[in-house]
Amino acid sequence: MKNFYKGGRDMSYFDWIFHLFKSKNNRSRTLFCFGICFVLLFSNQLTAQEPRRDSGADRLPEILPIAIGELIPPALWELPLNVVNHPLGNETIKLGDYQDRKLIILDFWATWCGSCLRSMAKIQALEKDWNDSVLFLPVNAETTGDIPEKIRNTFTRFQQSTGTALDRQCYVFPDRDLYRFFPHKALPHVVWIFEGRYIGSTYAEAVTTEHIKAVLHSGGLQRPVKKDLLTFSPTRMIAEQLPFSSISREQNVLFTRYIEGLGFDSGTFYTHDAGLLYRISNFELLYFFYIAFPEIFHGVKTDDIVFSETLQENLRRELVAPVPYEDGYCFELFSKDTLTIEMVRKRLSEVLGTNFDVELHRDEKLQKVMELVPMDAVSVEPQQRGKRRAAGKHAEERSWKVLLGRFKETWKLPVVDHSGIAKGMVFDVPVGLDFGSREQVEKFLAVHGLTPVEKQVAVPIVVFTPKNIKYTNETN
Repeated sequence: MKNFYKGGRDMSYFDWIFHLFKSKNNRSRTLFCFGICFVLLFSNQLTAQEPRRDSGADRLPEILPIAIGELIPPALWELPLNVVNHPLGNETIKLGDYQDRKLIILDFWATWCGSCLRSMAKIQALEKDWNDSVLFLPVNAETTGDIPEKIRNTFTRFQQSTGTALDRQCYVFPDRDLYRFFPHKALPHVVWIFEGRYIGSTYAEAVTTEHIKAVLHSGGLQRPVKKDLLTFSPTRMIAEQLPFSSISREQNVLFTRYIEGLGFDSGTFYTHDAGLLYRISNFELLYFFYIAFPEIFHGVKTDDIVFSETLQENLRRELVAPVPYEDGYCFELFSKDTLTIEMVRKRLSEVLGTNFDVELHRDEKLQKVMELVPMDAVSVEPQQRGKRRAAGKHAEERSWKVLLGRFKETWKLPVVDHSGIAKGMVFDVPVGLDFGSREQVEKFLAVHGLTPVEKQVAVPIVVFTPKNIKYTNETN
């Protein structure tokens, strides 16, 4: 651009051409040069519009979302998809390669979505039962921001914490087109294609043996269809964008029931055009009490939360066994200037107190537990994350956090860890170790200088009771 506007001694090309036209001697020469410049200029313009193979311009020019009930278009069947871990080593596949499958399930996921990873593990277990009639295809879209290294690290941590390896599963990555055919906001997002026709999308909970059988039999979804609010902006208030039935609506506060398509938000601060905004969306009722009263729940395990039988029936059901999605709530707080987590907790506690007939009491109960302590004063140094304390040829990697959970199965008691071992430290656990056998588990612990000791200790609890009813501790 610099050379186009300036030439010689600060004379623009347009001034130079005008100067040539003023000269009779130069006029014919100028017309010839002008013609050459015109051809070159517009030939460049035309050339620039031709798609280059490496520019991405040769991809589908326009992708329109597929509506429920529509057939999958030929362009999608033939679209090359980048894949990882293909059993034959292929780098790309086409959906058309599996057009003979009666049912195709696309599972959109991301590394930062915990329920997505659990869904992938579930699908991996289902695959072997539906090899001939169902294609399960996990999809990681470019919009997730995931990169290969992050995916590898996430899969490693998932295997250490669950024992399930996801790094052998074939999946689409990076996806640049499927998410445009099936747009969505919230993950996981599961797309169902039956006999070449898009029949709808669901959350991961719908991917079960029973539901797959029902779909194959009827050709339709038997679970609620997932409908994401694609135009919703998280930086604007819910009331500015959606009609809803509000439970508690004041000038700066919103508290309402589950909003389909809004997705899940565990509590995020946003910058609004006119101030600051905080939102929790579509979480179960108990979670709001956790946020509002962190000091009451500090150090209390889920199993040690007690719900009085005298609570109102529907309220108790929502706290004890909420129905997924139906029993969710949304909370939103807006402020023109300052908004802190302390302000959020104060306002949320007021909202909960207004809408629910419940009081919380922090107490203690005596409970038998199994403590893990060093043997005979043997020092057990805290270990670095990922460093193994044992090695074995026939072993499986397990984090210390996962092992503590398995030890509960051994003694049928809560486990109190006084080992000094970091929760993320990885052990090589012998294949076939029976966690139901006290003898085997205690031998495994002894190798690492630990011994279990049964004790009775006071543990913190939280008790939910109706308001205006005198609370007495009946847990001991």
